Amino acid sequence: MAELATAEFSVWGQKESSAALESRQGLPTDIQLALPNVLYEICAGPKDYPPTQLKPINRAGTTFLYDHPQPKVQVTFELDETEHTIYFMHYAAVTVAVRKKVFVSYAHEDAEVLTEMRKWLKPLERSGIIELWDDSEIHAGDEWLAVIEEQLGLARLALLLVSDSFAGSDFIMDKELPTILQGVEGKGVRLLWVAVSHAPLEHLGLAKYQGLNDPDHPLEEFEGSARKAELKKVYQKIEAAVKA
Repeated sequence: MAELATAEFSVWGQKESSAALESRQGLPTDIQLALPNVLYEICAGPKDYPPTQLKPINRAGTTFLYDHPQPKVQVTFELDETEHTIYFMHYAAVTVAVRKKVFVSYAHEDAEVLTEMRKWLKPLERSGIIELWDDSEIHAGDEWLAVIEEQLGLARLALLLVSDSFAGSDFIMDKELPTILQGVEGKGVRLLWVAVSHAPLEHLGLAKYQGLNDPDHPLEEFEGSARKAELKKVYQKIEAAVKA
């Protein structure tokens, strides 16, 4: 019986502030269900965590911010050594921003258009919303076909720069485009395409997918400020798609 009493006392008592109770209600359901176990683990040894998980946030060293790894939740609490009690003050779910991988399919003859698109999409990359990938990132010595297939498998969005050169590329027509369309149908990959030049669209199987500009007036018809205006419209539609 003495051993049992010691074991019981080794677990700290716990109380919740009104702010903690309120923040608990705002947590996702899965974290709400897991929270009692998380709090019990803290009460079993509130000082036993490494510095990467537990950080004091007041000068007295009595209030801590704890990062629980799974489920990802932050717990703010205060230790009362005298009462052997933990006062839980606040809970917050940790959200992890996931970049959307965008696979760009293009003909090498349209490399200048790729450069234009990269320039326009740079703000979305810089903000951590997307991660662009195209075959210019393949390095010497890489198994280029395996790399392309891997990147296609990771992509959440495919951006096609469609032109007569695109339609005339055996590799695109035989390898890239069929793989992209399989991803669209089976894995939820979103497909967007830009009409770079006039092309035989009826043979590409893209009719039911969202074009970002008018294929009857592709980018090649525009110059100067008019071209920039078209590219701005394309950018805005891509931005809306990746933020949806």
